[in-house]
Amino acid sequence: MSINPSTVLVTLALLVLVFVLGFVLQRRGRPHNVLLLTAHKLIALAALILMAITIIRINQATPLATAALVAAAATAVFFVVAIISGGLVSTDRPAPALARTLHWVTPFVTVACAVATFLAI
Repeated sequence: MSINPSTVLVTLALLVLVFVLGFVLQRRGRPHNVLLLTAHKLIALAALILMAITIIRINQATPLATAALVAAAATAVFFVVAIISGGLVSTDRPAPALARTLHWVTPFVTVACAVATFLAI
């Protein structure tokens, strides 16, 4: 089964918006603007849910190859790590260095895994 191009474009747009809001939040510093932070978190969650629903529907219609399943699982794991580390970074208390590093790296790895997932389908 092929992927609906509009689903890929919406997912891509959501991920770009998450990155843009993340960079805006970083540049503005603390305390974070509640509206921007909430939008950043909710849009990231929407992107994760959209990707999950898309992968599940495709897998139900036509079972995915092992490579696509591994890439999708890696995407999900890195996405969740990005969300958790982002939660730690966005608190009022100073975040551990590991959380800051993970939140800087995992979004890029997540996008790379998502591209690999869509290419493997």
